[in-house]
Amino acid sequence: MQSILILTGRDDLTADAVVEELVKRGEQVVRFDTADFPTASRLAVSLTGDGWTGFLAGSRTVRLESVKSVWWRRPNEFRTPDDWPGRARALAVSEARSGLLGVLGSLPVRWVNHPSKDAAANYKPVQLAVAARCGLDVPRSVITSDPEHARTFGSAVVCLAPKGSGSSSPWHSSPRTRWTTE
Repeated sequence: MQSILILTGRDDLTADAVVEELVKRGEQVVRFDTADFPTASRLAVSLTGDGWTGFLAGSRTVRLESVKSVWWRRPNEFRTPDDWPGRARALAVSEARSGLLGVLGSLPVRWVNHPSKDAAANYKPVQLAVAARCGLDVPRSVITSDPEHARTFGSAVVCLAPKGSGSSSPWHSSPRTRWTTE
């Protein structure tokens, strides 16, 4: 039977509901927490003329040849033992990410939020540019590290809502953020 592979953390209530519904519909679902890789889970694959064959084993095991789709939901960061030296941990996490995501990303299956597309979508300037090219109304926007440019732009608009350009921006929790409905 073909499987749906869901990459997300253990405490993802939305994924819990989706898994429950998929199982009700008769789907074989394997949920994998990337935080368990490479210490508590295993990847064992070989490259053939048809692509990667082998298995991914965590709380459940899935053969890669049986995966029909992957949902890149909210995967956790790869983890290594806390007692490893910093450089060794960084190298292990980098290799884990490249190896696991490289293998999974190359599977010729349907993806919901392929990691490369998901990463590109996390850049607000890309989102705004795509929306504008699609003919959607987007707010007048400026990205600058030049204070004078910011002052000039700010003096020309009625309402100014400073925002960060990424998901980890300090603006997201800053008391200086100005919320607007315009």
